Amino acid sequence: MLLDILRNPVTSIPYAALAALKQHSRAGFLLETADSDFNWQKYAGAGLCECVPKRDHPEQALYSWWPAGDRARRATMNGYFDVRWNGRALELLQIQYESACGYNTRVWIGAEDEAAAQAFFAAVCRWNAPVRDEVFVYQEGSWTKDADLYRSIQSSRLDGLILPPGLKDAIRADVAAFFEARDRYRQFNVPWKRGLILIGPPGNGKTHMIQALINDLKKPCLYVKSLKSRYQNEDLSIREVFEQARESAPCVLVLEDIDALIDGENRSFFLNELDGFRKNDGLLTIATTNHPERLDPAIVDRPSRFDRKYHFDLPAEPERAAYLRWWNRQFDGALRLTDGGLDAVAGATAGFSFAYLKELALAATMAWVNRPEVPMDELMAAHVVLLREQMASARPQPGTPAAP
Repeated sequence: MLLDILRNPVTSIPYAALAALKQHSRAGFLLETADSDFNWQKYAGAGLCECVPKRDHPEQALYSWWPAGDRARRATMNGYFDVRWNGRALELLQIQYESACGYNTRVWIGAEDEAAAQAFFAAVCRWNAPVRDEVFVYQEGSWTKDADLYRSIQSSRLDGLILPPGLKDAIRADVAAFFEARDRYRQFNVPWKRGLILIGPPGNGKTHMIQALINDLKKPCLYVKSLKSRYQNEDLSIREVFEQARESAPCVLVLEDIDALIDGENRSFFLNELDGFRKNDGLLTIATTNHPERLDPAIVDRPSRFDRKYHFDLPAEPERAAYLRWWNRQFDGALRLTDGGLDAVAGATAGFSFAYLKELALAATMAWVNRPEVPMDELMAAHVVLLREQMASARPQPGTPAAP
């Protein structure tokens, strides 16, 4: 049956599947869905129902390797199943096929009547809708749940973040005060929404700050990585982002590299959604940018949109020394810098971002593994010179246009 269905033209596959079910199924009612919340595979994997492939209808499953969990992931592509749920016998058919708009997945629930089919459908959707140990991420025109990003957030701590004096505490106090002030905003009839933008060159803690902040606040988080899609325009993507944010509020909406997300074509639509022609109650929007000069003044210079700008500049010598001391504590013995060596490296690395300091520490450590007879102070100093040459070669030469 499955093969016969998939032999049809793409536009006929859903109807062919329905017709085949009418012929083969004993169900009194068939419910068709393409809703992403109806993830019956996760539901069954949690032991909440039992799905067994029907005899003579082999299941097609795709395996992929998941390095973070050191295990294989299994996903059904096509299959016809007998389902046991809450003492009821149901049927389930899944068909996956490719069209001009990408891969499509359709599922049919066969039940004794419409009420039974809808009850199973609702139970699966309700169980899948909440975010469990995951973060909502928007890219390629849809929301996905990212468990790896969630784990990265859970491992981020504000006390492990080295920043200029006062910056970290100011941001933490700012966002905490926002979420605690709901009643005060309403008392004075002020929209309960806020926008922050973190500005500075790459590698200086913007992303770490956001992840540690979210971990500290314990609020729902939505990450926007891209608004572009092969299958829909960016205005629709922006609408979907803000609709989900409003449903999740109070929450944090993260717009990573906003200068790459918003351009002349989608700016007006984005500003309308950000301004909240629909209510944006409880929405804290945090944007990051490495290139503030590329942003339209209408985005960054209107206080009602992004109320505060926080600058993440290249670390000064005290922050560089603090980072090197933190790195030194990870090691024992010969892998550590001496106090004098640490001060010398901190003084010699003006212009280094935290990312470059990390690269410096890693490169020197790897060099020491190959040459343990050379003191770490000497290895680190040599790699400061090498990395500074690398930084200089990466900068545009005079008269050369900067990269877009």
